[in-house]
Amino acid sequence: MTGGLVGFSYSSRVSLCSVEGTISGVRIVGGLAGHALGTRISQCAANASVSGEITGGLIGDSKECAIEECTAIGQLENSRIEGGLIGKSYSSHISNCCSRCDLIADYEPRFVAVGLPNNRRYGGFIGISNYDVAKMCYSAGHVAYSDPTTDS
Repeated sequence: MTGGLVGFSYSSRVSLCSVEGTISGVRIVGGLAGHALGTRISQCAANASVSGEITGGLIGDSKECAIEECTAIGQLENSRIEGGLIGKSYSSHISNCCSRCDLIADYEPRFVAVGLPNNRRYGGFIGISNYDVAKMCYSAGHVAYSDPTTDS
């Protein structure tokens, strides 16, 4: 787990923080936090280029978190799961947040059973969302598909 500010956050409070730069890792990577569990994140921003297997402009993987008034700006590219604000989220409450991240998918997104090859998910705001509540949020980045098997 790799993050611009914290790799793994458990039952913590993160507020009034910002990150800029390039953040890269192997598996779960976020501009601000790689993995957040039961954490309250408020008034934070990430302006970063993020790369890894599961990536989020702000958080790579969020579980049971409260995320308020946060912004992600930057680029996510060639991940299996990409979300402009959060790569993968479960049972989190997200409010007054925005993503201005550009996502570039290197393969056509496929909606197949979990665990199979080419199981890719891309979302301008959240790549995979399960039991989340999001209100007063938006995404203004670009989500583009790039096919590496063609020259065009």
